[in-house]
Amino acid sequence: MSAPTSDNIRSMWDKFSSVWERYNEPWTLPINAQLLTAINVYSATSILEVGCGSGAGALLCSQLMPAEGAHLTSIDISPNMVERAKAKLASSSSSSLQSRIDFQVANAEDLPFPDGHFDRYYASWALHLVSNPHNMMREMSRVLRSGSMVACSVWGRPEESLWFTIAPSVLQEMGLELSPGAPPSRSNFHLGDLALLRKMFTEAGFDHISTWYQPNPHLVIDGQEYVEKVCSGPAYVSLFERVGTEVTQQVKDAIARKADDMLAQGKLLQAEAAIIVARKI
Repeated sequence: MSAPTSDNIRSMWDKFSSVWERYNEPWTLPINAQLLTAINVYSATSILEVGCGSGAGALLCSQLMPAEGAHLTSIDISPNMVERAKAKLASSSSSSLQSRIDFQVANAEDLPFPDGHFDRYYASWALHLVSNPHNMMREMSRVLRSGSMVACSVWGRPEESLWFTIAPSVLQEMGLELSPGAPPSRSNFHLGDLALLRKMFTEAGFDHISTWYQPNPHLVIDGQEYVEKVCSGPAYVSLFERVGTEVTQQVKDAIARKADDMLAQGKLLQAEAAIIVARKI
């Protein structure tokens, strides 16, 4: 299975930034809060957030980190995401807080920071998306001081993540592909095994490792709301442009029916997270 290049990732998230901020950012905050609590951000001095998106996680961190003597650096590979994060900070915060948060465009696999620069590191829904997670973890270890804490979340188990699997399963049933002709791509669930995560972090130089699965439900009223949120991304927009109006409506109706069926059974349309918390040796 092929992994996306850093250029592919940057381009995709630039295109996805407005949809992400509108539909996806709010449901990331419970996991962000879990990560920040796990690394005891309340006593941090120098924090690195990797994959800041449109900035809500950074604003949450700013409310939890010490009021004096702490600084947050938030990075994302997408320039569009960073611009949205900067705008959110400018409209939501005092000038004193703005001076303690720095948003930068940077690649998690090649960080522009010196060795041992940070005492906290968190990455919500990012490690599984980068081109090479081992490179990201190498950089994670390099920029952290000995004894520092790190927390990451990735996609969990497919069978516990209906939010991510309903729409693709309908496309498969209808014989449609999001990216026809492209080589088979790596699943975003590829790091959702807790034993694998523990092994990777151990080999990267971390100890005191804890892992668990965390439910993260998306509360929607019905299948139509699910379709609106899930099918607004660039991959689905491109698909709908290719297949035309009639097929697009058939696809959306089928996805909505399947989502409604899951809701009628009392199932959560959730995006399960696999969480790992560890200490740099």
